[in-house]
Amino acid sequence: MSLDKFKIAMQYAMPKHFISRVVGKLAAAKAGALTTTLIKLFIKQYKIIIALAILFLTIISVKLANEDSLTYDEVAHIPAGYSYVSEFDYRLNPEHPPLIKMLSGIPLLFLDLNFNTNQNFWTELDNWGDYGQWQAGRYLLHEAGNNVDQITFFARLPIILIS
Repeated sequence: MSLDKFKIAMQYAMPKHFISRVVGKLAAAKAGALTTTLIKLFIKQYKIIIALAILFLTIISVKLANEDSLTYDEVAHIPAGYSYVSEFDYRLNPEHPPLIKMLSGIPLLFLDLNFNTNQNFWTELDNWGDYGQWQAGRYLLHEAGNNVDQITFFARLPIILIS
């Protein structure tokens, strides 16, 4: 089975979907005492089942955060979040609320990143009256000598934590 097929299969086996189907089938079953016993067992073990589901989702999320490539918007959102917490300046990507981007920027403070605010993306407005959020992303992630995989992974960790 290829990795892509495995990822798709995992979407169908996610605990929410799986648990709902199992409990629904148990509740609809006409097995009398067996049905009642299984439902009571499920209720008794519910906290363990939920803990395992959360553990499973966390492991998969961290693994995918490390392996997946950048998404389109992360090129603008990651440097914006980093600039919010490192420079206390909101000029990049102002059209979206800053909280999630700020949370993503916090772990990046510990990476000693090269983010030169003397660049044009920071000092000059473009033709639309915006600062260069996309240029800032290209600079931070690809041109400044920073490790793009490390930045991407650490920027995604707070999102995993709140989900």
